[in-house]
Amino acid sequence: MQIEIRDLEQRIGVSRHNSSYEFEKWKVQALKARQTHLYLQNAYTYWLLLNEKETFDSNCDLSKKLDAVVQILIEDRPDFVDQLKQL
Repeated sequence: MQIEIRDLEQRIGVSRHNSSYEFEKWKVQALKARQTHLYLQNAYTYWLLLNEKETFDSNCDLSKKLDAVVQILIEDRPDFVDQLKQL
């Protein structure tokens, strides 16, 4: 949006830049900054997805273990302690 605003300012003659060359130079820098920002944003989003999956897998394992403990308690097995140690 900032690029569009400055482009329109350049067209109507009320520009912050002394020449069209300065404007184009600024525009290239702004586009490179935007590109870098998008790369970083995508990398961060990817990192979040990877960590979310690990957390989800950990929660599934924990849930399965809890279900197994409940099942052992319900069955009232004589080897109760040994069964819990295996989990």
